[in-house]
Amino acid sequence: MNLIKTFRQLGKDIRLLNNKISRVVDSTNVYLDNYIKSDGSYRLQDALDDAANKNTGLVFPRNKKIIQSGMLYLKPGITLIDGNHSTLVFTATAASGGFYAPSIHDPITPARDYDRNIENLTIRDLTIEPGDLDKKSNTFTLSPFQFYDVSNITIDNCHFTAYLTTGIVFRITDQAIKDSINNIVKNTTVIIKQKYEGLPTESSSPVGDGIGFNVNLQSYTGRLPDGSAKKMDTYWFDHHEIAKPRYVHKNVIVKNNHITSGYYGIMAFFVEDYLISDNIINENMRGISNQNNSCYGVIRNNLINNFVSSAMLFNYGVNHILCENNRCVSSIARNQGYAHMSVNVNNITVRNNYFETLVPGRGPKWCIYAGVNVHDIVISGNTIKGNALRTVFGIESAWVNPTIANSDGSKPFNNY
Repeated sequence: MNLIKTFRQLGKDIRLLNNKISRVVDSTNVYLDNYIKSDGSYRLQDALDDAANKNTGLVFPRNKKIIQSGMLYLKPGITLIDGNHSTLVFTATAASGGFYAPSIHDPITPARDYDRNIENLTIRDLTIEPGDLDKKSNTFTLSPFQFYDVSNITIDNCHFTAYLTTGIVFRITDQAIKDSINNIVKNTTVIIKQKYEGLPTESSSPVGDGIGFNVNLQSYTGRLPDGSAKKMDTYWFDHHEIAKPRYVHKNVIVKNNHITSGYYGIMAFFVEDYLISDNIINENMRGISNQNNSCYGVIRNNLINNFVSSAMLFNYGVNHILCENNRCVSSIARNQGYAHMSVNVNNITVRNNYFETLVPGRGPKWCIYAGVNVHDIVISGNTIKGNALRTVFGIESAWVNPTIANSDGSKPFNNY
């Protein structure tokens, strides 16, 4: 398995992409201080729309607490949302809150009158949180940012608290006409508030995802090889191949973020050429989920704490992933362990990671697992401590060409 060239090229692409990231400074920016109502509140939607119409950015007042009721819509043309270290509080008395960037290609969204989708937007130094949760409506959810069919988005140095849904989501619609490229989330905290208190369990599973990249599959009729509209897992079992959408996420960076709660800490579905590194991920059902044909990715130097099932999941067509130098520690792991390679996965390298179960006599069913049609896997140099209820390595059918070795390659890897 020759991954060296692949990951060298990925590193080169990431460096080039990082060079494009810059702080946006423009004297034509719109300033929210100019949109104050007589009662002291702000006309935030008007300010966002004006910034978009002028193809410029919106700058918040410094260190202010701003109250907002209901969703805010982003129009194409806006280039910057500079929070200026202010806090935006979405009141829970509305049905939902957060920023929403709809797609012109989705006929059910309010973007039908836009002429293009959002591109080239930087969001920085902004805190978002829910307010009045004691007075919340029955339907209240807060997703700080929802992006559809966007490219060249950078989120930097923000602090978001979501409520009962995903913190940051990048989604490609069924009607998209091109890939979603060059989207970056870095130096940002995402917390998802749940209905329960304390750590998650299998019976109190957290909802939402910290940071997610996905493709809509709800209206997939006519785009699968057989013209069916079946979901991804059903399609695999019927056809023994992974259904592919027309467009995917490319050149994604998720780096140096702090994520607490959510079903997935980081979700990478249909992502190509991506880096997930130096993140701290706490109290999830699954830490980092790589699924649905995601490929050519580097998962490196992440700290994953107190996951219930799968610190790192690789499933449904995932291929050519380097997973190294991650630290995965849990006192509540009960199901699928640390590195879980499930269905139709190939060319995965899991090396030099640290895996530990903290509670004696309890732990996941296995530590490292390979399932159906999984091949060309290298597992090397990992440290495994603690307990597995069944086995350190769980192997099901059709695991082809495995290489399992410890750091010196001389004896079975059973140091748990």
